[in-house]
Amino acid sequence: MSISNNEIDILYSFFDQIIPSSDDMPCATEAIDKKDFEILISENSKYELSIDQIIYFIKREPTSRVGGGASSLTEIQKGEILELMESIIPDYFLMFIEIVYLLYYSKSEIHEKIGWNTDELAEENKMEAFDDSILNNIKKRDPFWRKA
Repeated sequence: MSISNNEIDILYSFFDQIIPSSDDMPCATEAIDKKDFEILISENSKYELSIDQIIYFIKREPTSRVGGGASSLTEIQKGEILELMESIIPDYFLMFIEIVYLLYYSKSEIHEKIGWNTDELAEENKMEAFDDSILNNIKKRDPFWRKA
């Protein structure tokens, strides 16, 4: 994926609008290094189209074009652009949100703050075996459809 440093900076500047700081939780840019973002989008083609469309949307949005470019947007303007993006290009917007959440919640300091034990083998992460006896009443019912 070919994306310029300026475009990475523009996208990265929207991260704190998606995950602002609260109480004892850091905002997105405090937890996510810009380099992590670059690596993710360069190594994963899943996000390529979404990133291209998000960048195109931000650059073409009237506030960006009139106010001196996307890099000069205020926090309020960024929030408005994200709201507009969510309503106009929701699929691409969701992929952008996925990127930010993926990067944020992959950080060990965030795991510690939310008390998430990522050890798959830890006792607290083990699931009980499914008890299929809870389906016995359903199995006894006649089908609600008719055969054609």
